Amino acid sequence: MTMVINKTDIEERQNLIQEIMLGIKSGNIKNNNSSEDLLCLNQITNYPSRINCALLPWQSAQELITRI
Repeated sequence: MTMVINKTDIEERQNLIQEIMLGIKSGNIKNNNSSEDLLCLNQITNYPSRINCALLPWQSAQELITRI
C-alpha cells in the first residue's frame, strides 16, 4: 500500500485511495494505477467478513492525508 501511495502526490493519493476502497468493496480494483500485489484484493469479496479488515489501512491512510 505505501509503495503505491508514495509514488503519487497528495491530490492523487486521495483519489487513488478512494478508487482502491471502492474496488475492495466491489471486487473490481483496476490495474491502471495499482500494483499487481493490490489486485489480489479483488478476491476479498469472497470473504465478506474480511472486507472491513482490508479497508482499515486505506481508511487510516485517507484520514491521515486529510489532516495534512
